[in-house]
Amino acid sequence: MKLEPGKIFIKDVRFGETTCVKDGVLYIEKEKLQELILEDEKIKSVKIELAHPGESVRITPVKDVIEPIDNLKPYAYEKAAIMAGLKAAAYIGKCAENLVPDEITVYETNPVLSQAKEYPDLPKVGYLHMLQSHKLLHDTYYYGADAKKILPTIMYPTEILDGAIISGNCVAPCDKVTTYHHFHNPVI
Repeated sequence: MKLEPGKIFIKDVRFGETTCVKDGVLYIEKEKLQELILEDEKIKSVKIELAHPGESVRITPVKDVIEPIDNLKPYAYEKAAIMAGLKAAAYIGKCAENLVPDEITVYETNPVLSQAKEYPDLPKVGYLHMLQSHKLLHDTYYYGADAKKILPTIMYPTEILDGAIISGNCVAPCDKVTTYHHFHNPVI
C-alpha cells in the first residue's frame, strides 16, 4: 500500500472572496462555509472566527462550545457536531486538490506476509494502536465506525497516516488523543 501525502505550507489564514490558497495564505469564504454547515437542519446558527498565534484567545474543542439544539437527542447532537467539523475540513481541504505540494513524503508497505519474506533476518514487530472511545461525545471512529463497536483489526501504518482514524475524544487534557496525534503517531 503506497501513500504519498503532500504538505502545503500555510503562513496565514484570512477570510476572503473565495476559498483558496494564494502565496502561502489560506483564504476562506466565510459565508459559503457557514451555508454549508447550516445545511443540516439540526444546526440553527454558526459563527466562524479565526485565531492566529500570539493572539489572546482560548481555543477549545468545538463540542465544548456548541450549545445543543432544542429537543435534540444527545447522539443526534454529537453526529451534527462531528459532521459540521468534517464538512468544514473537507470544504477547506478541497481548495488544495489542484495545488502542487511544497513537500511530498512517500510511505509504502506491502502485504504483511510478502513484506516479511523480503526481510527474513529482521525481527517481526506488531504494534497495538489503542483507540480511546468510551462514551457520548468522546467516541473515536475507524473508517466512520464507532471504535467501541469494532473488533480488533489489522491496520496498515499507511491507513492511519492517511486518516482512517477520526478522534472525537475531548476529555481531560492529559487524556486527549486527537486526530492529529493519530496522523502523526511517532511509533508509526
